[in-house]
Amino acid sequence: MSNVLKIANPDIKYQFVDYEEHALETDSDSLASAYVVIADDEGNHYWGVGVDSDITMASVYALITAVNRENKVKQFIPIHD
Repeated sequence: MSNVLKIANPDIKYQFVDYEEHALETDSDSLASAYVVIADDEGNHYWGVGVDSDITMASVYALITAVNRENKVKQFIPIHD
């Protein structure tokens, strides 16, 4: 997913700083949470959290949230009202 975002828009630039995942419950069909921290080329950190029954999707949501937070500052993706 990370490479897909960078290929889709070359203006999206970040490095992974940290990643964690956790089960929110003990059941086999419980929700999982993923936490991502990324950094831009200036060293600013942006974090994201994702929750889903599939840990891969939770990770995708977390990355998208972090990139969206970075976009609020960098505006490499146009924001339309």
